[in-house]
Amino acid sequence: MESYDVVTLPAKKKYKARVRRIPVFVEHPKIIPVNDTLDAIGPISLQRITSKKDREEWKAYIQTYHYLGYKHPVGVHIGYFIVSEARKQKLGCLIFTASAAWTLAPRDELIGWDKKHRQKLLHLIISNNRFLIFPWVKVSNLASH
Repeated sequence: MESYDVVTLPAKKKYKARVRRIPVFVEHPKIIPVNDTLDAIGPISLQRITSKKDREEWKAYIQTYHYLGYKHPVGVHIGYFIVSEARKQKLGCLIFTASAAWTLAPRDELIGWDKKHRQKLLHLIISNNRFLIFPWVKVSNLASH
């Protein structure tokens, strides 16, 4: 329509794409190898990431040691450190996101959802976006625990 002089459009705005900073360690954490049994390092707890300092450290661990690196999650998400209570030591990282696929027939069939239930309850489904046990942690069955 603009080429036929029906309307005049404003000039295109040029936006510079936002570049996300790649998380890195300001100071690398002290690495203490763990080569023990689950009983020896337990109980295991999840420490929720709440402070900016923890969040930056958590991102740097994922970026440095996870094979996919860190990508800013889409939608609602929550991160955790996996912690050995006995050793007071971080063993890994987790992130859960609530950006579940809108329709996933096998999941919906397994759960027993029809379209109405899926629309009402989909926000309750989360997915494990990243799971990392640090490379220096060698504990049998830790991941499944």
